Amino acid sequence: MKKLKIVDAYAKKAGKPAAFTETGLESVSDFLKFYSDPYTAFGKDFPDLYK
Repeated sequence: MKKLKIVDAYAKKAGKPAAFTETGLESVSDFLKFYSDPYTAFGKDFPDLYK
């Protein structure tokens, strides 16, 4: 939990979202379900945060 707080604090300081991106999915079928879920977000779903 302490490491999560460190990541969160660093992201806030940098003005960027904190994210852990490991899905644990092992098949293409699982990934497609994950990708289609309205609660998942990918880089293309955000405005140009890093430009």
